[in-house]
Amino acid sequence: MYNLILILINNVNKIFIPLFVKYKMFNLLSFLFILNLKKITRIAPKKKIKYRAIVLYRSGGVDDLIESQKKYNPNILYLNCNRVFFKHIFFTFLNKKSHRYFNDNDYTSRNNEINNLKIKYKNFLITFLEILKKKYAFNIFIGFNYGYFAEIELGKACNKLKIPFLILLKERVTTELHNKYLTYALKKNQMSKFYKIAVYSDYIKEELIKSNIVDKESVVVTGCSRL
Repeated sequence: MYNLILILINNVNKIFIPLFVKYKMFNLLSFLFILNLKKITRIAPKKKIKYRAIVLYRSGGVDDLIESQKKYNPNILYLNCNRVFFKHIFFTFLNKKSHRYFNDNDYTSRNNEINNLKIKYKNFLITFLEILKKKYAFNIFIGFNYGYFAEIELGKACNKLKIPFLILLKERVTTELHNKYLTYALKKNQMSKFYKIAVYSDYIKEELIKSNIVDKESVVVTGCSRL
């Protein structure tokens, strides 16, 4: 039954999100977004709800979140949201053919048209989040990677509205040469600075600080919750 509901919601999203975005139907889009939220019951708050956190679902990342919170969550309601929701909005502004100009590892584009569309996407998200917060009070977004292309402008919109966006970064194991390239790419990428980033190790912490996408005070080493 749950799988059927999930398939139905996914089909509704695919059809109606582009329509609501195109015609700026922010109220209907907000309602649809709320329908997409699902409580993470394994870490349900033990006391009265004080905060609501929207979690942009990623399997390994959510596993970390559950392990870290299942014994220590007095009053936070964690709500899963399928990351595809924001991809649908993103591709309404930048069609899938434009994807050749960027990816999760390199969001920078020299194409002015693409960059202008990214700005329009960000501005749309600012208005959308303003209206959404009036209809459904939430306190924070939680994601699991700073580089997901559909969420970079979301981070910037959150910064504009002073909505915390926390990144629980899964460990990244690569070669030294690849790490040097990633640091270079992040420095020139059109990233937003996130509220906080939690990482597994000091090594990743230093890499992120060097890349300038996070302030030294805003990156925290937590280790892996599943160990």
